Amino acid sequence: MAGGEDVGYHDSDVANQGGQYSTEGVDIGATNDPDADYYVGWTETAEWVQYRVSLVKNTLVDIHFRVASEWQQGAIHLELDGNVLTDSIPIPVTGDWHTWQTINIFGITLPSGTHSLRIVVDAPGFNLNYIDIVESGTADVSACNNYSQPVKTGQLPSALNEASGIVMSSYSNEQFWGHNDSGDSARLYGFNSAGTLLATLSLADPFAFDWEDIARGKCSAQNNLQSCLFVGDIGDNAKVRGNIKIHRIPEQNPLSGNQVITSYSSMTAVYEDGPHNAEALVIDENNDLIILTKSTSKHFNVYRAAFDSSQTGTFRLVGDVDLSSLPNDTQITGADYQIDNKRLIVRTYSYVLEFELTANQTLDDLALVQWRQLPAAIEPQGEAISYGGSADYWQISEGVNASIWHIGCLD
Repeated sequence: MAGGEDVGYHDSDVANQGGQYSTEGVDIGATNDPDADYYVGWTETAEWVQYRVSLVKNTLVDIHFRVASEWQQGAIHLELDGNVLTDSIPIPVTGDWHTWQTINIFGITLPSGTHSLRIVVDAPGFNLNYIDIVESGTADVSACNNYSQPVKTGQLPSALNEASGIVMSSYSNEQFWGHNDSGDSARLYGFNSAGTLLATLSLADPFAFDWEDIARGKCSAQNNLQSCLFVGDIGDNAKVRGNIKIHRIPEQNPLSGNQVITSYSSMTAVYEDGPHNAEALVIDENNDLIILTKSTSKHFNVYRAAFDSSQTGTFRLVGDVDLSSLPNDTQITGADYQIDNKRLIVRTYSYVLEFELTANQTLDDLALVQWRQLPAAIEPQGEAISYGGSADYWQISEGVNASIWHIGCLD
């Protein structure tokens, strides 16, 4: 944080209240924490410290803060090059100014190049010992022109016996989040490509009507790049539901252990033109929710809504896609979207299709986008698909010990 007042830091007074390390105005004290020598303290609202971060590629990182507070809960947020990077992050009361605790933010995307990372005080009354930024994955995904035939890599864990959704973890190309549909409670399962169960996340409210798909996106559209999982409780075979629900869950890392999740948000929503059955949910460039309906009439509708847990949302019709040229079943049972490459992959019980959008197109234009048929694994009741991290994709099906299928990229 070199550079002085309003360059490397901003402090509300000119004196170094801690008297350590520097004669400049930033308040620095000596710490008893064995992991560091000094801390920034005497914090006040709107003060900040800034660091230079250099990256050779777009990178997913986890950020760890070492903090202490005797009696007052503080808060901070992060900014990157002057843009808000995270929502306000609460700093817990630890019981003493030198009783240190690590708080973690997972799945932040930092772009390549040299940037200024700023820690801004939203609520005062805490000490900041250090910040540790750890790479957890790459945010670069290339497109694929030609895919391989499906290869079985393992079998789903026994808990996933009616799998209906899959999405790749932000933290590993070989780890995934999945869920069952109407036969289970509100639970997510973390597993690897061999089918080993790694984690079980149970929502505090255990009720799930008909979970049908899962997508990954930012936790907030306001420049917040922390990764969240979006679960669509959108199944409605009889088309009679008064509303549907979308759950937004901060992505956990590592994928391990059994947890009950209390910090998540739920959105209740309706369609503008009445109930629909749907099994496909993706997140687009605006961090909007996109639902693709399931229909027996060789077409599907595209609906859009912003996530808002404060009121009942409305999914508005933005497209109607014709699949009448395909001879077999065209009911959409799962989907995923690559934002960087503007490619949408959808699956039915018989087909895997990929839509390649142009730079100026959005998912509202899907009816105008040319699609191509991709290799598809033969499955008993395939209902889930996810892009991978290496220009590839994965398929799974309902059924006990169902196979995990990988389709790689040839070029």
